[in-house]
Amino acid sequence: MEMKTAIIALLALVAPGGEEKDELKRAYEKTASASSYFYQWELQTLVKGRAGKQAGAGEFVAPDLLTARTGVLEVVKKGDRAMVRGPKGWAKPEDDPKLHEAADQLKPPHELVAYVVESLLTPKREKDAEVRKAKCRVVRGSLDGDGLKGLLRAGGGNLDQLEKVIDWKASRTSVLLFVETAGGHLVKMSVESELVVSADVAQGQPPVVMTRIVEFMELGEAKPSIVPEVKRALGIEEK
Repeated sequence: MEMKTAIIALLALVAPGGEEKDELKRAYEKTASASSYFYQWELQTLVKGRAGKQAGAGEFVAPDLLTARTGVLEVVKKGDRAMVRGPKGWAKPEDDPKLHEAADQLKPPHELVAYVVESLLTPKREKDAEVRKAKCRVVRGSLDGDGLKGLLRAGGGNLDQLEKVIDWKASRTSVLLFVETAGGHLVKMSVESELVVSADVAQGQPPVVMTRIVEFMELGEAKPSIVPEVKRALGIEEK
């Protein structure tokens, strides 16, 4: 018994945060396995003292129905097929390069969370908090430079222009993950990144700060509203 206890203690020292990471994986799997969910996302940026903000919402219905709405576009994807509503109404994304890019970049948000949970470094419990009046356990962690690159790619971003501009080793990313105490689901993720501009590109440039937030709600109950035109185009059956 003493030897077993010593081994457990040694493993905890070698792999700090292992218990928290295992809990996060279980919580993520509960959310990802839901038959449907409603999600909200927000992206805040700070560039040279100028703040920006984008936001949107949508639904995911297993196995492959995904919707997204912003103030500019609306996207519905069914498997590898999509319809996008822009200023001129609904259209197939292949008819417009900009619409094609929007549809191509759209991924189920739980996949982004999966990448963060898997790549998370030094996870540590923080003080409990509430998310939409639900008590949650909070875990803080970080991503290294490679993790940050992967996060941007997982979110549909193109790193071709950023690759030579950003000092990835100097950049920092902090992560907060919220697990609902009652149900054990992962219900919120907040990721704040400070992208340090390489000194070879510009001297004394302030970091670009990006904060990405995603929340999951209506687990197993979300029902997207899709117009008949889009249902016919994507072969979505009425239920």
